Amino acid sequence: LGGGEHRATGLAQLALGPYAGREVVRHGHRAVGPRHRDRVRIRPEPPGRAVSDSGAEDGRAALRAGDLLLYAQPAVDLRSGEVAHREVLVRMRGSADSLVPASDVLAAAAQEPGLCAEIDRWVVDKALASLANGSRGTRLHINLSGETLNDGRALARFVRVLHGAADRTRWLGLEIGEAAIQRNVVAASAAARQLAATGCPLVLDGFTGTQAAFEQLQRLPLDQVKIDGPVTRELMNEDADDATLRAI
Repeated sequence: LGGGEHRATGLAQLALGPYAGREVVRHGHRAVGPRHRDRVRIRPEPPGRAVSDSGAEDGRAALRAGDLLLYAQPAVDLRSGEVAHREVLVRMRGSADSLVPASDVLAAAAQEPGLCAEIDRWVVDKALASLANGSRGTRLHINLSGETLNDGRALARFVRVLHGAADRTRWLGLEIGEAAIQRNVVAASAAARQLAATGCPLVLDGFTGTQAAFEQLQRLPLDQVKIDGPVTRELMNEDADDATLRAI
C-alpha cells in the first residue's frame, strides 16, 4: 500500500461453531488445502476493549483523534490461488494496544445520527488515497452503512466523492448489506443505481437465499454476491435443498 512493498500473511478465519479440539484443526485443514496444512495455527482472539454506553462519542472522538484503523483482508480465489480483492475493515484503537471490532463501534455509532455516514466517508477517502498511491491492480472492497444508503444527503456527498475519483472507482468495490437494503428496498435500490453509475462494482453482502433476497437480486445492479455464512454451511450438508442450491 502507498507505493511501498509489504509482506502479508493470508489467514483462513474459522467460525468455530460446534467444533472443538481436533475438529477445529481437521476442518481448518480442509479450508486451506493440502499445500498449506503445515501453516495452520489455532490462536485465541486477542482481548479487545469494550465500547462504553456512549459508544457514539467513542467513535466520533476516535475519528477526530486518528484512532480509527483500517486493515486490508485478502479474499483468495480458490481456483487460482490469487488474491481477488482485499476487504477494508475498520477497527478502533483501544487501551493497551487492544483493538475494538468495527461491529461494536458501529453498533453504538448507529445510535448517533450521521456518525456511520461520516465513518463511511472517512473510509472511502482513505481507500481512494491508497489507490492513488499505487495500490491499483487489486480491487479494494469497502462496506457501506445503511445510513449512507437511506439518507439522501449522506448518499449525495458520498457519490460526489466517487465522481471526483473516476480514474479509480473501477478498483473500488462497494459492499451493501442485505439487511440494510431490506429496511427500505425502494430507497436502497435507487441508491444502488446512483452508486453503480460512479463506476464502482457493487457487491451484495450477506445474501440469505430467501424469497425476498432473490427479489432484491432483480432490483439491484450487482456485480457480485457474497453468500451468508450460515447459508454456505447449510449448502454443504447432504440434505441441502437442490432447488435452492441451483437457484443460488
